[in-house]
Amino acid sequence: MNSQRFKEQILPLYSQMLAVAARMLDGDMPAAADAVQDTVVSLWERRRDIEISHSPQALCIAAVRNRCITLIRSHHRSVYSDTEIAEMPDSAGADSNTDLERVRMAVNLLPEPQRTVVRMSMRGFSSAEIAETGRYSEGNVRQILSRGRRRLREILSQL
Repeated sequence: MNSQRFKEQILPLYSQMLAVAARMLDGDMPAAADAVQDTVVSLWERRRDIEISHSPQALCIAAVRNRCITLIRSHHRSVYSDTEIAEMPDSAGADSNTDLERVRMAVNLLPEPQRTVVRMSMRGFSSAEIAETGRYSEGNVRQILSRGRRRLREILSQL
């Protein structure tokens, strides 16, 4: 692909890629913009090797999704012990924003890989899409997700 074709086919898809990245990264617009920029730079550097047989949109969306998945995987959070969970403040009876924060906190307490798989599932990825990341088989994803949801219920009952 030459530079003119790149400008005509890839650059107009920037806003669509940004929307996908923002959804995957929980609305963190600076991180989403960085992910899209990294993706565009990577595509630019490989433009001579890229052969678009069907849809430039499919290529761009897949590339930005893969970049976001990499970012999600690399973003490690500390895992609290059961004692630390019990010592966290109780927010029962609060509004839905607090409930959402409780769920996010509980997800952050899940061990890896449950945390990653549950987050991706919450963002709307199917088991097959999560398996496409190449890290797990689809059956393994379903098993990890089941265990993660079970552990999430346990954590939420303690918060």
